Order: sequence, then C-alpha cells, then structure tokens
Amino acid sequence: MKKLFTLGLLVISAATFAQDKITVKEEMVAIDGTSRNSLTVILSGSETDDVKKAWKKQLKELKGKISDKTIIFGDDCVLKELGDNSFDVYSIVEEAIAEEVRLVVAFDLGGAHLSTAAHPAQYPAAEKFIYAFALTHAKSVVSTDIETSQKILKGLEKDQSGLEDDKEKLEKNIKDYEAKIEENKASIEKNVGNQTGQQNEIHRLEESQIEGQIEEVQKVIKEFNKELDGLVKDKKRIEKDNQNLLEKIKKANADMKENQTNQTTKKTEVEASKGAIQTLEVKLRSIH
Repeated sequence: MKKLFTLGLLVISAATFAQDKITVKEEMVAIDGTSRNSLTVILSGSETDDVKKAWKKQLKELKGKISDKTIIFGDDCVLKELGDNSFDVYSIVEEAIAEEVRLVVAFDLGGAHLSTAAHPAQYPAAEKFIYAFALTHAKSVVSTDIETSQKILKGLEKDQSGLEDDKEKLEKNIKDYEAKIEENKASIEKNVGNQTGQQNEIHRLEESQIEGQIEEVQKVIKEFNKELDGLVKDKKRIEKDNQNLLEKIKKANADMKENQTNQTTKKTEVEASKGAIQTLEVKLRSIH
C-alpha cells in the first residue's frame, strides 16, 4: 500500500480520504487496441498491483479462463445475472492520479459490448458486479490500514510503558544512591572517630614507654599504626565511593530528564496514532 510511515506512526495522505462514494461510470475506452464500451471505477488509496491481483481473483469466480499478458482477459465467463450465455471480459488496471487506480472493464456478450443502450436489462447486473468489487476492495484497503495502525499503536504503548518503568527504576536508583551516601557519611564519621582514638592511643603509648618494655610497646604501637593506616585507606575508599555515587545520581537525573522528554514525545505519538485509527474507522464507515 502507498502509505508513509514516520516515527512509527501511520501517516495517512489526503488522497486516502478523497473517495467516500464509489461511482461506476460508462465510458468508451481503448482496451487492447480497440475502443470498447466499458464500465470504469476509481479506487483511492490503492496500489495497481494489489487491484490487479484482487480483480483477477474476482474474475475467477466467473468460471472463465483468465490471462494477463497485455490486459486482464477473461474467456468464456459466466454470470447468471447477465444471462445463460458465456461472455468475454476485457479489463485494464492503471494508475490514475496520486493514490488512485482506475479499473476499466468491458463485457463482450458475443459481438456486442455491454451498454445501457443495447442491454438495459443486463447492464445493472454488470454495474453491480463492478461496484461490489470496488466496495470490497476499498474497505479492504482501509481495514488493512486500521490493522497496521493498531499494530503501530500497540508498539508505541509498549514503548510508553517501558519509559514509565525506566523512570520508576531511575527514581529508585537515585533514592538508593542517596541512602548509601548517607550510610557512607556515617561510616566516615565513625572512621574519623576511630582514627582519633588510634592516634591518641599511639601517643599515649609513646609517652608511657618504660625501660625494659620498649620493645614490646613498639610492637603494640606498630600494630596500632597498621590499624590506623587501614582506617585511613577505608576512609579514602568510602569517600571515593561517595564520589562515584554522586556521579551516578548526576547521570540518573540526566536520564530522568531525557526520559521525561521521551515520554512527552511518545505520548504525542500515541495520541496521533489513536487519532489516525479513529479517522480510518470513520473512513471505513463512510465508504459506500
């Protein structure tokens, strides 16, 4: 189908809505090099190949032999409403203007082409046959567009739900990061207190060394200094962890901002897609 897809939305061209009432006209048209009295109908929003395929399928219901070398030809077709005798069908499918396809059909009843003047009793049945085909095809085109739009809408709503889930995860992550920072601050405060205690103990031991116990005291001081070094390293590690957490919060806030923008855009796309479906549904009901 000649449809334009942008940002995952089905964008429906104005030509799609140009035809509500299907009109079958009687015209003289050159088919296969011969001017023939024909029935013509314009199909909006259709592809030539799609109409050809559908028309050949329709002709097969007339029990004739169908070929499409230069034109679509039905040999020895039968339609009860046109009488007991078989007839030949000459038809062409061609592009008219943008988003429109023209179907031209001539019925050869055996030496004479069907016309209102020559066959007033039979012409309405042929016109009804062409009209029924055009009506079915036109509705099929719009129904397909509706199905496509619904699939697009489903995908957009899934994206929207995913963005909402992402926002919840980001909010939770930020709260967890902030809680961890506060926990780390408490650990740093406790660490600083422990360092002060270690330093005071080391200072006390250094001042209270007694002759004959110096070696033992030095060993104790060495262990205390080792523990102090560990506390210093732990403090630096916790401070670095807090810096990393702050960076994560910064990134999460940036992601939240982007998420909000994406949600706004996605909401617009969802509403546009719903509007497209509603317009198509109105279009489907208006075809007659």
